[in-house]
Amino acid sequence: MQLSKKRQKYRKEQNLSQENLAEKIHVTRHTISNWERNKNIPDLNSLILLSQIFDTSLDNLVKGDIENMENQLNNKRFNNWSTLMGISSILTAISIGPSLHYLGNYGYIIVILLTAVLIYSAIKVDKYKEQNKLFTYKQILDYMNGKPIKEINTDQTKHKIINAIISIIYIGLFITIFAVSLNWFK
Repeated sequence: MQLSKKRQKYRKEQNLSQENLAEKIHVTRHTISNWERNKNIPDLNSLILLSQIFDTSLDNLVKGDIENMENQLNNKRFNNWSTLMGISSILTAISIGPSLHYLGNYGYIIVILLTAVLIYSAIKVDKYKEQNKLFTYKQILDYMNGKPIKEINTDQTKHKIINAIISIIYIGLFITIFAVSLNWFK
């Protein structure tokens, strides 16, 4: 049974309306509706509150969907878009110099095409992460594997900091390769 259907089943067993449940866990009725229509999933703290309200273990509340969550964390499509994004960014940075040197103004076409692939793949990766709540799934899996909530929340902060550092290093590396490529073929 899907996670969304389980939440709806438990809510109805408790004779709770979406509004009543929303008040108990401090969210809007619209949020409950979205959870039950599988438009998005609750965060870890909401899942814990739901398990307490429904008087069931978190394991019972999400059982069966864990395999689905793990599959989404390891999805090949996401990995393919990520790989394409990395390769196209490196090719874009490296190709600017040779393209302009050997093809003149026509070299911009190659750079623009590679940049378009880079931007498109980056958008696909970001949308995939947002749609599948990848970090939220990781939080749930960590909790299910016995990791304390405080540590999970700390990991989320660390995750944001690490992403920011990686982004800065990546942009710096991209600009460096771009500049070297341009100067090499002057």
